[in-house]
Order: sequence, then structure tokens, then C-alpha cells
Amino acid sequence: MNDGTEFERRVERWLQRSRGAVTQRRSRHPGHIAKWPYECDVQATISPARSMTAFVASAFMFVMSIVCLAADAVDVGAVMMLFAVGIGGASLLASRSSRRIWIECKDRDSSVTRLDVLKLADAVDDVRNGRALWVPTEAWLVSSSRFDRDAVAFARERDVRCWLETPQGFVEVEKMASWGANSVREAG
Repeated sequence: MNDGTEFERRVERWLQRSRGAVTQRRSRHPGHIAKWPYECDVQATISPARSMTAFVASAFMFVMSIVCLAADAVDVGAVMMLFAVGIGGASLLASRSSRRIWIECKDRDSSVTRLDVLKLADAVDDVRNGRALWVPTEAWLVSSSRFDRDAVAFARERDVRCWLETPQGFVEVEKMASWGANSVREAG
């Protein structure tokens, strides 16, 4: 029986290796309307390099603050103000610039349909309007099989990025279409 676990692991490894993502599989998130939490196949958080730089800078400021206080070299209030501004700025920069991606994985023989896309988009919208601690900024649908034309059209309209696993790795469907590759099939 295929419960998708192995495919989810491949998707998770791809995100960790190619994008430096911090991932979690099969997490649950409460929505605004739904009574039961939604299950996210893979949740990924990608922090850009500038966020990491900010954290390194704030850690350096923390160490320097301790050194200055220990040496009694400067005014304690000024050091603490510098420390607080640095930490607050770094935290704000990191939280605002991180990409939080909800990834739905489809490992099956049949094509991905518009219903798959709409179900994902509706779940993500409900969680964004709810009380979840982790709120996605993006929605991706990753599949081992092709997407029908309606799925791609609805994904484009609802801001869902579609990815296809190929022998060469994971490729975004929109990019494959521009290459003339056969990643999309007629619905029906």
C-alpha cells in the first residue's frame, strides 16, 4: 500500500538539500472554519541568508555586551539598549523574511486535478485565517505524476506552485511548459 510516506521523505530531502529548508512531515494546523486540524504533508521554513547574518550579528552584539559589562568599559544602559535593538531587529527581520511553505504531496498514477489544487488552496486559506501558530506564506503541490490543464490553470489563479518529480529531480511545472516539455495532460 502506498501511503505517500516515501515520496514525502524524498520531497523533504530535496527541500533540505536544495533550499536549506527546515522541514516537518505530517504536521497539523487548525483552521478558522474547519472543526478538525488540517494535515500538512510537508511544512518547510526557508530563511534567507540575510536572516542568518542578522542572527550572527545579534549573537556578536550579545557577546560584546557581556564583555563590555564585565570590563565595566561603558555605560550599562547604552549596552543594554544596543543589545535590545539588535536582537529585536534581527528577530523581526528573520520572522518577516522567512518563507513558510505548505507542501501537499501526491504520489499516484493518476494526474493531479483541479480538485487537488482547490482542496490545498482552501485548506491554506482557512489556516491563514485561523489561529495556527505556523501560518504558511506559500502553497506548493508536488507530484510524481502529471498535472491536468485545469489543475495548472487553477494553481496559477490561486497562487499554488506545482512541482513534478522527474528522473532529473523536481522541476516546476510552469518552467517545464516554457521548455515545451510534456508535463501537462488534457483533462478528461
